[in-house]
Amino acid sequence: WQLLERRILGQIKDKGTTVDLIFNWLMNVNTATSRSLGLDVGKLLFGPVHRGLGGHLRTLISGGSALPKDVHKTFAGLGLHIAEGYGLTEAAPVLAVASAGPKNRAGSVGKAIPGVELKIEQPDNDGVGEVWAKGPNVMLGYADNEAATAEVLDDGWLKTGDLGKLDKKGRLQIVGRQKDVVVTTSGENVY
Repeated sequence: WQLLERRILGQIKDKGTTVDLIFNWLMNVNTATSRSLGLDVGKLLFGPVHRGLGGHLRTLISGGSALPKDVHKTFAGLGLHIAEGYGLTEAAPVLAVASAGPKNRAGSVGKAIPGVELKIEQPDNDGVGEVWAKGPNVMLGYADNEAATAEVLDDGWLKTGDLGKLDKKGRLQIVGRQKDVVVTTSGENVY
């Protein structure tokens, strides 16, 4: 998605400063109207971009690594909404997928897929804790490695090692990895 964004924006920049300014203004207008009014005119405003991608895209999905918020914003401005997903190999591999649409927030990987339960273990004051998952798609363990299995499974719950929080609607937002947290001298967690 980053490469595609870079190519689209590069082609616009090549057309000159005026075109670039108008293009960015129109993306901001489309983002605002689609979020507030539910009216997305991206296909109309950015028809050449849509046609360059085949002209009939319905769903764009991102998974495998975190989608940068600026990339999400660019595609939303173009009227090309990306659904972000989350999972691990140990969970065959999907745990949650957000719906694509103008009101979807960057960084939200959505609700758990059917049959999967997600919970936040030992959440802090901001609701951030380790993401645990349980469901029929979660592995039974690592082959011939009981010690490694015991480290990541607890009564069928997969300890993902990822840090996240659930909103009031049960949508998961990944904020970082447990191993990548730095605690400042004031006690603030930086992911």
